[in-house]
Amino acid sequence: MPTLRQFVCRRAGRFYSSARPQSTQSGSGRRILEISALLLFISLCAPLTSAAQSTGSDRVYTMEECLQIALNNNLDIRNAQEQLRSAGAEVTSAFGEFLPSVNVSAGYSRQLFTGDSVTVNFGELSRRIPTGDPDNYNINLRANLTLFDGFNRESNYNRSKASLAATDLTAAYTRSNTLLTVRENYIAVLRAQQVVEIRREDVDLAQKELERIKTQLEVGVVAPATMYAQEAEIGSKELAVVQAENEFNIAKAVLLASMGRDPASGADFIDASLPSEIPQSEIDEFRRRNGTYPTALKRAIEQREDLMAARKSREAAESSVASAQSGYYPQVSANAGWTWSNTDLDNFSDGNTYIGLSLNIPVFNGFSVNRNIQTAEVGVQQRLIDVERIEQQIATELQRAYLQLASAEKELAITDRSLKSAEANFFSADERFKVGAGTILDYQTANNRLIATRIDRITAVYNYLLARYAVEFAVGDLD
Repeated sequence: MPTLRQFVCRRAGRFYSSARPQSTQSGSGRRILEISALLLFISLCAPLTSAAQSTGSDRVYTMEECLQIALNNNLDIRNAQEQLRSAGAEVTSAFGEFLPSVNVSAGYSRQLFTGDSVTVNFGELSRRIPTGDPDNYNINLRANLTLFDGFNRESNYNRSKASLAATDLTAAYTRSNTLLTVRENYIAVLRAQQVVEIRREDVDLAQKELERIKTQLEVGVVAPATMYAQEAEIGSKELAVVQAENEFNIAKAVLLASMGRDPASGADFIDASLPSEIPQSEIDEFRRRNGTYPTALKRAIEQREDLMAARKSREAAESSVASAQSGYYPQVSANAGWTWSNTDLDNFSDGNTYIGLSLNIPVFNGFSVNRNIQTAEVGVQQRLIDVERIEQQIATELQRAYLQLASAEKELAITDRSLKSAEANFFSADERFKVGAGTILDYQTANNRLIATRIDRITAVYNYLLARYAVEFAVGDLD
């Protein structure tokens, strides 16, 4: 696709070769106009300042760097990782219920008044002095092991493992969703960046055209109204530049925020891996790889992380029902221990060792177990509804993505034809305006149509890339 700078150079070259005064003009006037045309040709073909060039102090990010930064700094991903750590701790705690609990306690006490005492006289005063040892030391060691609790431990362990798997899958889905958002925001930045470039090049071209019109006005080739119309057109184009720059800055702020960075920090973004054109062979290959909607939906149902997480949550809820039912069963536990107590810290061999077995049979608990079971069963039904809801959501997302892909493919074909027509129309209007057969309005209309068509073409290419990302995300293939 020829750039606007190439259009400028071509048109300036034709102007230099064709924009000459009529034979009735003097030789000096002809020479002045030729020199002006030559200077205009050189200035137009000079490199134009791009809005997307780095200032030298801003860091330039590729898409891969943005994705990696988001993996480390995005708040949603960090929150999901912390939840995963908490779920892992619950599994460890549930496993610990199968192990015996061991407690050690030690104590010291001192009696302020004892029963054994003697009376001692100090002149006219008498005092009672305790004769017994007021100090007491004790040590207790106790171990307890649950032998049977109605399979509550097994149910809790299964529930915690299912919850851990669900949390892990949810974290993976959060990561995929965040990376999709970063990709979308990155493409939005690149599109806005290119729009700024086109708008600025358009202003530069309009200003050069104004200089040419002023030169023609001096030699009487065009009327003053032509110059006024071009000046008004430059004002409109400069306003479009301001609006495009604002959209570009907003897109950068949104992207930086999704990366977990300060939205106000300086940054530029570039990625040569994103194609500027999409060949038909690549379009066909993507269609072949993903297949039809029913085929893609079947794959999505099998591999989407959010759906698998919902299924694991349902398993955890089913384990909660079994845990609640354990309240109807008796509990059996064994215990053993060693106790020691003395007035001095010695004679530890005098301690007592014991073992025991306890049985607890629930007879009536005020229907609390029945309430817990019903609550757990309601949780199972809610998780089943969540599974169905996510399946419906996946089908909707995939259908929308496939429709978006089909629309993007049509946009590529339409904008390709429109761009070729707009280029031909612009060159034709440019030639007619140079020879006086066309008006300034015809020229400006053709130029604006070319600019709009180029922006539409860029949008179509990026829309296709977004549609591909949407399809891969909906299927569960987006890396």
